[in-house]
Amino acid sequence: MSDKNGREFMGLTIEGDHYGWARTPQEPIENLYAVLKEAFELKGVKGIMWEQYTPGWNDGEPCEFSIRDPKVTTNEAVAQAWLDGDEPDMSTAYPEEDYDAYGYDEYEYEQWGEHPDGKHVKDISIPVNHGQFEDALREKFGNDVKVIVALGRVVTEEYDCGY
Repeated sequence: MSDKNGREFMGLTIEGDHYGWARTPQEPIENLYAVLKEAFELKGVKGIMWEQYTPGWNDGEPCEFSIRDPKVTTNEAVAQAWLDGDEPDMSTAYPEEDYDAYGYDEYEYEQWGEHPDGKHVKDISIPVNHGQFEDALREKFGNDVKVIVALGRVVTEEYDCGY
């Protein structure tokens, strides 16, 4: 006799609650290419950067592969600095602004940050951390890596999440 809910193990009905796990259905990396192409060609994006890693410690929780929020810029100088593994010179990248007071903070380039390129950039969705490309990105770039993508160039560098 078969349990129509699939709640059997070795022919025995499983008693108790089912603690489900709902993983985001995976998509091929080619589906991400279209999103990135649109961001570069239609929305003025010059560079995208994200980190993907598995922490070595997670306060007693499972250490699982993760992809951080992407950082996006429409500023050519910032994108070039990211590609070169450098921090951008904010006075060169944004000569009309007074960034000397607080300097560069890469996390301001995430959608929730006070984006230096302007509020319009906060509306550009780059779904690398939404779950559907997790397997494809891990296969393509590996683990414990920072990925920088710009038109005509993709660079990776080692990343340590710090825990």
